[in-house]
Amino acid sequence: EGRRSDGHFHWMFNGTRWVWDPIAQGFKVDESCFISKVEVFFESVDDKTDVIWFEIREMVNGYPSDEGISRKEIRGADLKRFESTDGSVPYPVEFEIPVYVDASKSYAFVIGGHSPDTRIYISKLGNKLLNSDSILEQPPLNYTMFRSLNGETWNAEQFDTMKLNIYRCVF
Repeated sequence: EGRRSDGHFHWMFNGTRWVWDPIAQGFKVDESCFISKVEVFFESVDDKTDVIWFEIREMVNGYPSDEGISRKEIRGADLKRFESTDGSVPYPVEFEIPVYVDASKSYAFVIGGHSPDTRIYISKLGNKLLNSDSILEQPPLNYTMFRSLNGETWNAEQFDTMKLNIYRCVF
């Protein structure tokens, strides 16, 4: 996957409290299933102060909703060993119970954190792939990545894709 140096989170004061700016990757499944885990790839992690959270949310009118279906939080110090300079080390986000996703709906995998020094890998259409001279000519997922400035309003980043792997349960 490609790499951009701005795949990080920001803090902002919304007038009453400090909020962090999450990023999200939209996705849709071909058939209804349970998601067992999502792997995400970290370029850097602030292991001193950061707490990173992960959610799966339904999409509403093509944008991530405010409500998480499932959530997990982890301290940055526990993620430090999953940092990589080449995007090769996945962190497996495993929720308490598998998450049911309906094929008739769209979803978003959302990541937020407290520190702008925590960064994940994303690819950008038209840029070189990480560890390669090849150019990313087609998006790896046929869905949009989003950034938020306040955790509520989302901007579509149609040429960006979060580097992740989504796993479904096999019963």
